[in-house]
Amino acid sequence: GSTGTPKGVVVSHASISNLFHSHSGEFFESAVKSLGGRRLRVALNASFSFDASWDSLLWMIYGEELHVIGDDTRRDPEKLAAYIRAAGINCLQSTPAYMRELISQGTFSRECPLTVVTIGGDSVTESLWDDLSRLDEIVSYNLFGPTECTVDVLQARISDSVEPIVGRPLLNMRVYVLDSGLRPVPCGVVGELYVAGAGLARGYLNRAG
Repeated sequence: GSTGTPKGVVVSHASISNLFHSHSGEFFESAVKSLGGRRLRVALNASFSFDASWDSLLWMIYGEELHVIGDDTRRDPEKLAAYIRAAGINCLQSTPAYMRELISQGTFSRECPLTVVTIGGDSVTESLWDDLSRLDEIVSYNLFGPTECTVDVLQARISDSVEPIVGRPLLNMRVYVLDSGLRPVPCGVVGELYVAGAGLARGYLNRAG
């Protein structure tokens, strides 16, 4: 974390519920409709200790089929790409760097069963953004959220912009770009991102200050 030492962040169940309803309206419903209402196959290819694993778990809560990918497979882009094709995985989340490796493995060939791809956890290069925007039949999203929030705060549909962006707030969330005096900065001026709303964490565990 920002202090260089581990620290716990307290997140409420209500925040997870809000994340579920936000993703239901943005991703889940449209993805199910795109496949004619049949159940989707979703890959959980992150460690359960990574907060982003909730994005895949929420698909299961919505009623979709969750494939928990073993460590040997998820750590090897070639093996994961083969599993995606063999198991008919429709939905996948990944960090940008790992997504680049999957692209290099030919994961997104004509036989690719994927329909929804989300990336997050790091900045996105222009080349990766361009590659994802050109994928036919696949809807790609960039998700952004600091540790002090409930997984995701901002989302952007990659096809909606020609350059990498973090997008707009999720359901019941607000974001502001402020200066050192906590005043909103004009468009194009550098500032700090401040987050408010249902996804904000309660604070650091045992560190009230």
